[in-house]
Order: sequence, then C-alpha cells, then structure tokens
Amino acid sequence: MRLVDAIFISTVTVAITGCAGQMPLESIAKMNEVRASAAATEAATVAPEAFALADSERNAAIASAKKGDIQGATLRSECATADYYRAFAIARRIKAEAALAAKTNQKSR
Repeated sequence: MRLVDAIFISTVTVAITGCAGQMPLESIAKMNEVRASAAATEAATVAPEAFALADSERNAAIASAKKGDIQGATLRSECATADYYRAFAIARRIKAEAALAAKTNQKSR
C-alpha cells in the first residue's frame, strides 16, 4: 500500500470514527497494538523523530481519555496510529536507500 493510500484511509477512518462517537477504548487498543509491533521497534531505532511524533500523539490520546474527552481521545489515537504507520514507512525507506547505496558502492569497486 502506498503512503498516500494509507494517509487517505487513515483520514477517512478518523472522520468516520469521530462521527460515530466510538468509545476510545478500541482506537487506543489498536494504537497500542501498532506501537507494540516489531515494525515499531525497528522504526524507533531507524526513524526516531517520526516515532517520537507518534509517541507524542499517543500520550495526548491517553491524556484525553483520562480527562474523559472521548472524542478527542479517539481522534488523537487515530492520528497516533497513522503517525506510527508513517514512521514505519520512513524506516522502510531509509533501509531501502541504505541497501541501494551499499549495492551501488559494491558495483563501483
């Protein structure tokens, strides 16, 4: 899936869940599941700035939930989930570019 497609799907998901008044528990659980994945572990190392942005949004989602702001918690957790996927994509791109550079350097020897 292309990054643009993922962003579009995430935007639509945010709009739908925001309108549906979904309790944040599901979206926070999904956010935490995504953060606990192997891809997240890799992204935290390879793309730390992007991962930190996602973590910041996650913290805001949790704070909103603790304050009882259901809609804010839901929307922020959806944003955090999208930010984690963005960090995954950035990490994947960085690794691919490094592999390509290594291959190019091998050929020039």
